[in-house]
Amino acid sequence: MKPIKLDKKDYFRALLTDTIPSDVPIVFSNAGLYINSHVVKNNKDNYKTKIVKYLYETFIRPELDSELSVEERSRLQKSKSEPFKYKIIKNESRLRTLSLVHPRSQMNYLEIYRENSDMLLSLCDDNNFSIRSPIRICNSFYLNNKKQEVIQKSYKEVRIDTIEEEMFKKHSSSFYSYKGYDRIYKFYRSPLYREMEAKFSYMYMLDVANCFDSIYTHTISWASKNKDYIKNNYVSWNNQFAQKLDTIMQRSNANETNGIPVGSEFSRIFAEVIFQDIDVNIEKELDSVYSFYNRKDYQVLRYVDDYIVFGITDEICKTVSDVISDRLSDYNLYINNEKMSKFERPFLTEKSKIIVVLSNCLDSFDKKIFQEGHLKNRIYFYSKIYKKDSFMNKFMDEIRLIVKSNSNGGYAQVSSYLVSVFTKRISCSIDCYDSYIKNEGSNEIFISNISLLIELMFFYYKVYPTINASSKIAKVVITLLDFLDYNIDLKVYSPRIKSLVVNIIKGLSFDRYESERRKGYISIEKLNVVLMTSNFGDHFRLPSDYFEGLINSSDYLNYFEIISLLYYFNDHSEYLEIKNKVINIAMGRLRSYNIIKDDSELVHLLLDVLCCPYIPFEVRVKALNLANNGTKQLPYTIESCVDVLEDTYWFVNWKDFNIKRLIERNELKLQY
Repeated sequence: MKPIKLDKKDYFRALLTDTIPSDVPIVFSNAGLYINSHVVKNNKDNYKTKIVKYLYETFIRPELDSELSVEERSRLQKSKSEPFKYKIIKNESRLRTLSLVHPRSQMNYLEIYRENSDMLLSLCDDNNFSIRSPIRICNSFYLNNKKQEVIQKSYKEVRIDTIEEEMFKKHSSSFYSYKGYDRIYKFYRSPLYREMEAKFSYMYMLDVANCFDSIYTHTISWASKNKDYIKNNYVSWNNQFAQKLDTIMQRSNANETNGIPVGSEFSRIFAEVIFQDIDVNIEKELDSVYSFYNRKDYQVLRYVDDYIVFGITDEICKTVSDVISDRLSDYNLYINNEKMSKFERPFLTEKSKIIVVLSNCLDSFDKKIFQEGHLKNRIYFYSKIYKKDSFMNKFMDEIRLIVKSNSNGGYAQVSSYLVSVFTKRISCSIDCYDSYIKNEGSNEIFISNISLLIELMFFYYKVYPTINASSKIAKVVITLLDFLDYNIDLKVYSPRIKSLVVNIIKGLSFDRYESERRKGYISIEKLNVVLMTSNFGDHFRLPSDYFEGLINSSDYLNYFEIISLLYYFNDHSEYLEIKNKVINIAMGRLRSYNIIKDDSELVHLLLDVLCCPYIPFEVRVKALNLANNGTKQLPYTIESCVDVLEDTYWFVNWKDFNIKRLIERNELKLQY
């Protein structure tokens, strides 16, 4: 794999990876904000630059507004803002609240990266517990061979313009390089985990309850005050930097000191600084009070807010866990006792156990749906399935039995894993298609078996829908359809696959039942699979009444729902009536500049409405009037400005229908 170089001096690239949550609709990103930041920076003398600069300085970086005094610029830039808080599914019974902070606050986050990166890294460099922490500014990243060879197959995307190519590169890495593991499951498959099991007889798993919601922002100064590097190199800056971090985090969260916005990488780094200080205190106490030595009597590994304790005896594990609990409480953080798990060697968690049993079941499944003789070489040639319904029912019964026998969590324990397996099987069979046909394979069998996998994939998605699963499904379905359209012998099957997918999606209700009645919940996982079908064509659109459960059940739609619906409705005539309802709801929320300016959700909504070509021109003119703060003149007539804005975008690229590329960008962001 060849490294792809990144510009270390381009701090704006953190907008693409570090300042927003990864659990968002697939059409949402900070790509437009990144582009427009460079448009303003380059400051060319043209219509586009002037209107973009007007909006940018009004809502995002008032610190650049030369018409204001220096003091006023600074005050406005650092003023408080209200994050857009929304809920997603966490598990079968609970929701998780995420925050999309104001673009102005995101720029303040970038100021930390731009001016204090070394100091921030130094606060994360002294720890024996963490298995996920930043170590340096990222200057390159690696893509696997398949992604590097994406240009070689013409059914995949070949041409992208320079700025899009640059953004793909910048989407492909976080601002920092990290040590350790980017996902916790990778640790449990690593040599380090095997080493821990060989060395220690006991393992405890601890989880911090409501971690990000409980972090007290002022504790960042406690965490930094004892760092030797800071004391030796930034004596006069120590308190100032900690106060700066504290203030920026507070201002991005409506001046709240209790709790930090959940979802962004910046928040995880903020939390990491605090946890690293707690870790040091834990290790010191175990050494000085109990004479327990790390890596000898015990070993603690921490992944963000999850502690894994290994010990040579159960007593040591218990003592270490108690000390962790005590030192966390110093920072007003507490262990979730309900989620605490204890294991004696051999270490096998409930999730690991069910995956082992599932793997055996899937091996048997593969040997029936694929030609067994080729499987050992990971070559996926389809076999003919004679009784499809019987075959599917038998497999699904086996999964039900596994879930009932090995798990208390129901389908939640297996659905995402199974969706991932089926998407990979479809992708692998596409890659093997040419060889399959050369070996006297049948197109009808190929399509029939892929259809079977699609049905199973959607079933396990529907019983426990997640955003990650919806993105995987969207990507593999679009890849499959691109492949069918590219291949002259398979193109005839494209309508069959589209019909299958659309008919399945029709069974996904948008009525606000159960968790969907809870304020702030957004069914992003459903929106994503709907958005996936945006480019299916005239004959495969969802009926307008499909969306009535979402729109008519409430006069309130949030920002993500509005942009997703407008993107899907496009200018298609059959959605005109229901689209106008969505537009009226959006405009009803954009009432005045003073209401909009400090509200993250409304600023995002306003900027996207201004650029949306599917909203009537006169409505966008009205929206731009709302952007006027009464003190700053528009650079041109309001009609001219609206005309220019149709050729730009901020968070939704209304004219880009390459859903697959949007998904791939989001996939490459760090998650946890």
